[in-house]
Amino acid sequence: MQKFLDNLVLLFEQPEEGPLWQQRIDRIFYILILLSSLGVILETLDFVKERPLFLEFLHGFEDVAMAIFAVELLLRFLVIGRLYANCQDGWERFLLFFYTLIDILAVLPAIISAVLYVHHDYFLTFRLLRVFKTFRHDDSVEIVLRAILIKKDILFKTAIIVVITTIFLAVMLYEAENKFELSDTPASPVEQVDASSSNLSTLDKPGGKEVQDSTKFKSIGISIAWCFSMFVGDLAGFKERDFIPVTHFGQFIAGILGFLNIAIVVIPTGIIASGFLEVLEEKTIESQYKVLRNAFRPKYNPTLKISLYERPRTVFTLQNALFIHQNTLFRILETKPGFRLRAVHSDNNEKYSDINLVEYYGYGTLTLYGVKRIVKDAQATVICPDGFVQKGVGYFAYAISEIFRCNLISNERFLKNSLDMQFDASFLHNPDYQSREVLPRSKRKLKEVPMTRRALFQFRNHIRGQARKQPMLIFVSDEMVKNFEILPLDAALSLQNDLFTWLRKQQLSTYVILVSQSRLENYLYFDLIAEVAEAIKKENILNINQI
Repeated sequence: MQKFLDNLVLLFEQPEEGPLWQQRIDRIFYILILLSSLGVILETLDFVKERPLFLEFLHGFEDVAMAIFAVELLLRFLVIGRLYANCQDGWERFLLFFYTLIDILAVLPAIISAVLYVHHDYFLTFRLLRVFKTFRHDDSVEIVLRAILIKKDILFKTAIIVVITTIFLAVMLYEAENKFELSDTPASPVEQVDASSSNLSTLDKPGGKEVQDSTKFKSIGISIAWCFSMFVGDLAGFKERDFIPVTHFGQFIAGILGFLNIAIVVIPTGIIASGFLEVLEEKTIESQYKVLRNAFRPKYNPTLKISLYERPRTVFTLQNALFIHQNTLFRILETKPGFRLRAVHSDNNEKYSDINLVEYYGYGTLTLYGVKRIVKDAQATVICPDGFVQKGVGYFAYAISEIFRCNLISNERFLKNSLDMQFDASFLHNPDYQSREVLPRSKRKLKEVPMTRRALFQFRNHIRGQARKQPMLIFVSDEMVKNFEILPLDAALSLQNDLFTWLRKQQLSTYVILVSQSRLENYLYFDLIAEVAEAIKKENILNINQI
């Protein structure tokens, strides 16, 4: 049963690189949707209505298609919880809701017809809604919608500019057509004196009443409506009612509106086109990201005799082995989780020289601070507070946690004096460990808390949540250690920092494992991992008899 549910989830999620059976079923549904939609159209033709046999065939095909769609809907509801849980963001959850709604509306007419014995023709629009089910099997519409959503802020600002400009031009048009400040033939000073002495109204001024009577733009509201109507092809029919500017300046404003009408089409088109290119680029990056993750998949390590995720690799190696362009690779490292880039400088004892290494830390649940890996029935928790700062120690801690099947809590993102201010924090020396403050539950207030503080609190809470897992192993690299040292936390008095002070107060059975930095940077550091694992086993600090 579990395998059947897994196959249903795989079928409904429709991965691009799914198995052959999933791709064939997907094509069958796509063809069935198009044929059933075409059948709805054919039923309305006189040629078909005059041939009962043909019409009966279309109704029979309709019943079969509806039965298949109904079964599909029931199976989808069977795994709807897992489908929702697998949604990575709000966009995917929206698509899941939208497509499910379309599925319901597609089978609803058939259900109503079967229950109430109502003829199909009363639900033509609802029946044809099934054509939108093709969107699920074709991502072209999704690409266009994502392009619009990506550029929604720019499109909204552009619309605001157009609206404000149009209203301003409409007011100018109203003034020009009604002989106000923007009059084509302004009154002379003598006429202004005569008009003021005789207390004439605006309409009684020379020429004013004639223009006021001849113009159709007798209010700003009408001018605004006329201007916006010009953008949509004069759907309101203003030209048929002789709504044409009669003054020279009014005609000039109408010309400006003509150019603005062109801009309304050209500018949003260019913006959406750029968003379309961004979506296509994002799809390329997503596919290359999957290739990169597969390259770091677990592989058998003959030294440790277990399977481990791939160790760090050079940018040059990945480019040549995976045929990923350098710009795409750096874009993946910038935008996708689980990877980071580390610059390695030349040294006689280092395994690389003056190159960039790509490191993967996605072997667990990605968190604000790095990675959290929880193992069922784990007997200990491995903690790495400085996986980003100290080269190799994060992967070292992961390997030990894999050997002994321990939990893993590792900071892989934050370091002191980081160039990026939002990641500038030390997880060893930080007074926030002693803070009794808790993070707010409100998402709005949580955003006001600095990211460094949120990440540290999450790191601290995850350690506290695993406190019942005894003991804890903290991995730290040290340049003064020749190979490695395993010390109880209370015996490591020379290691004074806020993390260790906080852990002592928690009264947890904790060991500190100091690893030689030079040995970590050596190409044969798997031998060091085996030595540390053997020492942990020999000292029996984990109460494990075999590795």
